Amino acid sequence: MTPVIKIEISPPKIKQARGKVGLSHAARTVGISRQHLWAIENGDVRPNSDVLARLCILYGVEINDLTRQSTNGKKKAA
Repeated sequence: MTPVIKIEISPPKIKQARGKVGLSHAARTVGISRQHLWAIENGDVRPNSDVLARLCILYGVEINDLTRQSTNGKKKAA
């Protein structure tokens, strides 16, 4: 059985990482609809690992840059 790693994604950080890249361009580049990317950035949908990896490549960031930080077992606000 393959281990499952749970990552707490931060939608505001995903939106911030997009920067000046247009929503439609970013979505088209990673192979999802504009509406799907909008839903990811607004926290309505969690991206699967493939989409998350493609977003990281497009935005030039690491997965850690798009996650919520934890301190002493408590979630730190994004």
